[in-house]
Amino acid sequence: MSIENDYIKHALQIIRVSNGLRNDANAQMRALAVRIRKIFADEDVATLSFPKLRKLIREADDIAFEFFKELQGKQSDAVAELVAIEAQWALDTGNYTQAASETAIARSAANLTIAGNTVQEQIDGLYNGLRMNLVQQVRLGAASNQTDREIIQRVVGTGSDMAGGIMQRTQAAMNAVIEAQLQAAADAGRRAAMAANGINALKYHAILDSKVCPSCGERDGMFYTIDGDPIAHDIPYLPIPLHLWCRCIYIPQDIPAGYMLKIKPSSSFSDFLDKLSQDEQNGILGVGRAQMWRDGTISLNDLIGQNGMAMTLGELRDSISN
Repeated sequence: MSIENDYIKHALQIIRVSNGLRNDANAQMRALAVRIRKIFADEDVATLSFPKLRKLIREADDIAFEFFKELQGKQSDAVAELVAIEAQWALDTGNYTQAASETAIARSAANLTIAGNTVQEQIDGLYNGLRMNLVQQVRLGAASNQTDREIIQRVVGTGSDMAGGIMQRTQAAMNAVIEAQLQAAADAGRRAAMAANGINALKYHAILDSKVCPSCGERDGMFYTIDGDPIAHDIPYLPIPLHLWCRCIYIPQDIPAGYMLKIKPSSSFSDFLDKLSQDEQNGILGVGRAQMWRDGTISLNDLIGQNGMAMTLGELRDSISN
């Protein structure tokens, strides 16, 4: 089996690890919802004075803070462990001779960022978002003279899936963050092993299906130096994951320096899109961008801006007019 197949197959295992962590976090989130529900259910919320209402909100905020503090600790531990595991996996799979140092692995875990945010900053963002929405929804409900049940539903929703409440939205955001952090950790661990063994290039592998985004699809099959310089194309390098729920991976390549400029990108994104219906193309690219591509007004390469991400329809039109 080629190393490319090994990497693709192994990526599915990382998703399973993420599923396990998300399931655990979701169970704890449901328990948090029960506790918050009880805080408000024990009071006649709609008739409370502002100071008493603020006291209830503070009680809910306190237990939410503890939840996210515990989540941050678990995620930091999981990230550090996965970086080390993936560094060893890449060492074994690539038949490398030099293991990444403990210092390099620890540095990779400590410096991990997703879209410029650390693990702690991302968890803090989840907490602050829930906190702000909690205050807003309780106050709005009370000001609108809603019943206690209606106010509680604004926060914790209904049923075990917290349907319709702000906690359901927080849970969805939390799941995306957990997935992104593990994808970043896995890539960081592999990269540590590559760096220790002088691997000089990477190949981008995207999952080409109905969920692929233009930024990922257009990078499929593209090569980069280990330092992130594009090889034979001009699409900027971006670290994994490119976005929340990104499932793409970088696959190591050992390319003799003299052959770097002779490499041709092997992207199959255009071929993939050509086989789809117009509705399916619209779903991936967006209606406006897809039509511009079908009309020949833009190429797929034109979709990617200088920041490495897909441009908006307005940005595309501006680039063409200029």
